[in-house]
Amino acid sequence: EILLAANSPLSKKVMEIQLPKKFVTPRFRFYNGMSDPINHVRHNKQTMALYEHDDALNAPYLPLQS
Repeated sequence: EILLAANSPLSKKVMEIQLPKKFVTPRFRFYNGMSDPINHVRHNKQTMALYEHDDALNAPYLPLQS
């Protein structure tokens, strides 16, 4: 667990968040390059809309790009 935190691109605040009791981790589809990218992003944003006020909760679901 300590090793995971040390190698994570997420901040300590994000790593220590307490998820709501009824929170179910959403299943996001990866963008395949074939469909409309705007609709793809819109769909993923709608999936997390209930939690949009909580940046720490949303951060792990942002795409990590190098």
